[in-house]
Amino acid sequence: MALKKLKEVQVGMVLEKDVLTPKGQIIAKAGSVLNAQTLLHMSFYNIDSLEVEENKKPVKEAPKPAKKTMFDRIRESEDFKVFQKNYLGEIDSMKDQITDFVNRKGPLNADKMLNSTKKLFEDGNTNFGLITMLHTLRNIDDSTFAHSMNVSIIARIIGKWLDYSEEDLDKLALAGLMHDMGKAMIPREIIQKPDRLSPGEYSIIKKHPEFGYSLLKDEDVPEEVKLATLEHHERCDGTGYPFKKTRGQIHGFSSIIAIADVYDAMTADRCYRLGICPFEVLANLQRNGMDWFPPQYLLTFLSGIAETYVDSSVVLSDDRTGRIVMIPQAAITRPIIQLDDGDFIALQEHTNLTIKAIL
Repeated sequence: MALKKLKEVQVGMVLEKDVLTPKGQIIAKAGSVLNAQTLLHMSFYNIDSLEVEENKKPVKEAPKPAKKTMFDRIRESEDFKVFQKNYLGEIDSMKDQITDFVNRKGPLNADKMLNSTKKLFEDGNTNFGLITMLHTLRNIDDSTFAHSMNVSIIARIIGKWLDYSEEDLDKLALAGLMHDMGKAMIPREIIQKPDRLSPGEYSIIKKHPEFGYSLLKDEDVPEEVKLATLEHHERCDGTGYPFKKTRGQIHGFSSIIAIADVYDAMTADRCYRLGICPFEVLANLQRNGMDWFPPQYLLTFLSGIAETYVDSSVVLSDDRTGRIVMIPQAAITRPIIQLDDGDFIALQEHTNLTIKAIL
């Protein structure tokens, strides 16, 4: 038996001992051959080490025949190529503007930053198209600036689902772009650290909302934007930071930015872990999010975002593949799947099955 850190475990290694969630549910049984998705699930539950069989070489899974997915088709389209070029260009522009502002080399041009996001909305054409474009862009080099752009886009989409005015949509978009500005004041070696942060490093990271607010408090930007920068890690149950505010004390825009922030952060790949399947993220938000966020924002987001995955190709927990054909409103994280063999399966009626990956 060998006890290995999760980051040292290779796909194909064999478990020596069952792995359980904090509530005692089995993630993987002893004797299981570990795959990338199982390791992803373990990182989601903050499991940092595993007992694996010491003298067995990793088992190589037989490659599955290549099949063109929706994301493959999007990547090949001219619309996506244009969107990708503009998206990366706008992120570089935003990075330069924020870096110069933080280093006091230039003024904060909020209008220019806002126009960056609005231009991408024009390129993406529709709300659903934009969300799909963002997921097609996923890669392990997602930066703080790419994350802020994504949060800006997602927050503006949530605002559209809530029928907000154009003025409020612009405020939400700007708040998304600026919400993590305070991270520019944190040492790069902490921001880019590939391993788990130490308690001391994490306490520094938790200062970024206050750092961001201190940068913006005297600038000519809407008060809602300043508050979202300060409050996007607050939670309605008082478990957030920096002030442990509770329900009724947190501005609505701050909660919308927080939802977009959590969703993008959890579904994105990072240098220290793979992104989590969006339907697992949605299921987690459905279980716990009502304690964290006002229901009018959370339920609108969950319903809207789930619909964006209709027609996506998926892999189920039993390794069967298919595509999502319908999202039941009463069970948005348990869609109806048409399997590759033509059969239909309603996950609401098969509680032992989950979507483990979107292709």
